[in-house]
Amino acid sequence: MGDLEDPGSLAPALHGVGKVFLLGGFAAACVLRRIRAAGTGHVVLLTSRCVIGGNPQNAVTRMWLDAEAAEGMPAW
Repeated sequence: MGDLEDPGSLAPALHGVGKVFLLGGFAAACVLRRIRAAGTGHVVLLTSRCVIGGNPQNAVTRMWLDAEAAEGMPAW
């Protein structure tokens, strides 16, 4: 089992995993790099509709916006 708060724990947990469903608050660049390095072929990122026209000053909206902008998130 891996811990998203400890990206170093992800390699063994991702061994043989082809797809990841990732909650937006954990889409940090370091986590995404570990997922990619493990050879995972598909990532689904769960965020929220609030990113469309939402107030970026709102903490929850900001979390989702940051997740969608995370390095490595677009098309892989």
